[in-house]
Amino acid sequence: MEYDANLDLDATGASLFGVFVFEDQNQFSQELQLTYDADNWSLVSGLYYFKEEDVTESGIFGPDIAFVSNSLNDQTTTAYAAYADASFDLSDRLSISAGIRFTEEEKDFARIQEFFSATTPMVPVLGQGARVTDIDVSETFSNTSPKFSISYDLTDDVTTYASYSRGFKSGGFDGRSNSGLEAQPFDAETLTAWEAGLKGDFLENTVSLSAAVFLNQYEDLQVSSFTQQNGAFAAIFTNAAEASIAGFEVEGSWQASSALRFDYALGYLDAEYDTFIGQNGQDVSDQLTPANAPDWTGRLAAEYSTQLSGSIDLILSGAASYRGDVYPTVSSSEVLRQSSYTLYDASARLEFDNGKYALTLSGRNLSDEEYRTQGFDLSDSLGYQLGYYGAPRTFTLTASVVY
Repeated sequence: MEYDANLDLDATGASLFGVFVFEDQNQFSQELQLTYDADNWSLVSGLYYFKEEDVTESGIFGPDIAFVSNSLNDQTTTAYAAYADASFDLSDRLSISAGIRFTEEEKDFARIQEFFSATTPMVPVLGQGARVTDIDVSETFSNTSPKFSISYDLTDDVTTYASYSRGFKSGGFDGRSNSGLEAQPFDAETLTAWEAGLKGDFLENTVSLSAAVFLNQYEDLQVSSFTQQNGAFAAIFTNAAEASIAGFEVEGSWQASSALRFDYALGYLDAEYDTFIGQNGQDVSDQLTPANAPDWTGRLAAEYSTQLSGSIDLILSGAASYRGDVYPTVSSSEVLRQSSYTLYDASARLEFDNGKYALTLSGRNLSDEEYRTQGFDLSDSLGYQLGYYGAPRTFTLTASVVY
């Protein structure tokens, strides 16, 4: 993967705060599996290897504020894992499963950074500036994660289940570290997940339903924020929080007739930080809300199909999607807070020769809703905030052929 970007983050005619990023990344993974099936038990096991190498040159270009920098980050991640999951049928309707995964992940991180004069053209050449950062560190993270579940078939078409599992997201290094002290590794993030639910088909298989309640508990939650340190812009990545997210989800479909189908989904989240240690060392969990965690989400869609002639089919569809209030940043900025909104989509599709050829007219965001999908709170350091918006009302006409 190669990625090149030049971003004008101050969004003015002045050269205040531009960012350039040139990234070259490649990865390789290999997995070997052993599976076994017997009359009343089965096994899935395997070995996994992953290696990623990433070299990124990036910097800030702000000659109008005499801030021009360039840096080179070189990071290699090597991971090994072994896992096994066994399921046992205790009766015709009752089954249990147990699994475990061992993971070891090593991260090697090197970074150099240089500052340049305000007259330096973009992009400044490394080796010609004042070197302020020269870091070369490594760390290994290990984890053992278990999983247990139980399921019971109420009928041939309806199943209930409950599960407990642990998850692991390895630690690492802040890519913007400016010193050996800042390059101390942040810890791995762990998740304990509890879930119970029901899945099945009802009313002669015309209605499908999946429902679940869950509780996710995060420890050493990894968060990113932007602040000011010693009078300068600073981006901080650290383990700042413990969080709990509880909720439920319901989704499924109803085949009202051979031509008409409805799809539905509803979700609720109660997300909160149990602790959140701010830059001043104080717990500010009561002042913040976990990012990108709306309380309510929902979707209702319908699709109608009819045959216009022996070889031509018409398929009409429409959908409404709702998303509740959300904070796109860790800082819970009220400026960037996105209030609840609903998006409406629709399409008309003509299929010819049993779907071999198709012509589709689609409309997205038909009400032309303005809504933010991402944000950056730079108010503590640079005095402004950035919001990024979803696509406006959009129409597309697509022709396709299946060979």
